[in-house]
Formats: sequence, C-alpha cells, structure tokens
Amino acid sequence: LELQATKWLNVLYRIGITNQQFDSKFYSAKYNYSTYAKGSGKYNARDIAGSAADFSGNTSRLNQDFFVTINNQLGPISSNLILGTNVREDRRKFIQVSANALVLPDLYNVTNRVGEPGATATDFLTRQYGVYADWNLGFRDYLFLHLSGRNDWSSLLSKEKRSYFYPSADVSFVLTKALPSLRDLTWLSSARIRAAATRVGNVTIGAYSLATP
Repeated sequence: LELQATKWLNVLYRIGITNQQFDSKFYSAKYNYSTYAKGSGKYNARDIAGSAADFSGNTSRLNQDFFVTINNQLGPISSNLILGTNVREDRRKFIQVSANALVLPDLYNVTNRVGEPGATATDFLTRQYGVYADWNLGFRDYLFLHLSGRNDWSSLLSKEKRSYFYPSADVSFVLTKALPSLRDLTWLSSARIRAAATRVGNVTIGAYSLATP
C-alpha cells in the first residue's frame, strides 16, 4: 500500500509471507539370514532389523515494513529523509517418528514395529522489531552527507541485551562538479573524495540457544 500524501511526503506499507511445507520418509530393509549362513562362519551374518521414519516440517516468515519518505529542496540544499519500522517473525516446526525394528519385511510403516516408537519434535518462534532512519543531504549536487541509524530488538537475545543500535555516516565531495577547472579535462570523467564510518549489527545465534545449559 502506498500513499503520496503531498509532493514531499510519501507513505508506504508492505507485508510479505513465505511458507514452506515438506515431508520425507526414510527406511532400511529388514533381512534375516538363514541358519546355515549364521552357523557356517563364512559370513558376518547378523539379522538386519529394518527401520522406518517419517519426517514433516514447516517454516514460515512474516515480514512487515512501514516507510515514511520526506523529500525537500531548500535553495541549493536537497534533503531526503526516510523513517521506517520493520517487524519480522520466523517460525519453524519439525516432527519425526521412527521405528528401529520392523515386524514384517517390506512394510515401511511406523506402526509395523517391535517396541516403542522414537519421536522428536521441535517448535521455534523468533521475533525481531526494528526502527531506523536514513537521511541524505546534498549541496549543489557536489557535496553530500549521509547519516543512518537503526535499532533492533531481537527475541534471540537475553532480555537485558535485547536492544542494539548500529549507526553509519559518510560524506562525499565530487571534485569534477565543484571545480570548474576539472570539468574540461578530457582524460578525467569523474573524481570524488569519500569518507565513511559504519557499525554493523547482526544476530547469528539460533533460537533458544541462550537457554541451553
């Protein structure tokens, strides 16, 4: 959804959802050696119990962005300011049931088993909220200042350290536009001086990692 409220104010909201569903089956055949093969000593004859396992999983991501863009021109100074928020939610769920010894051969169903079935299940839910600003200032199309900053809150981190901020700044000076003596040089198409400083923030641990002893 986008709204051009005025010539200098634009509002945008977008939402995206991705979902993956998958199922798989693993099995190995049951095989019983004959009494002769077991007693001859010529073979390493050990019965194979057979196995079967069913696995299903689902992953989904919900991503929402809300932007406000403000463009302005005050004489020789141009300004472009973006204010925004981001919400991301990730969910992963996996279930597996298995049988490690089959009763009947060639029937690869978990109910066709000896003893109790094996079972595992995982269910992960993580959320991240962010707010950010990005500001570009220009003077006569040859001097530029760019400032940005973002603060995120991640459920992957402990409550005391859940919030983290990472800013950046850069300034550039276009020599070929600011100095008339350089514009007529045939061997120089563009010359620019730029300096920048950036701090990067990212969370790389898995869900509930901090709760694992």
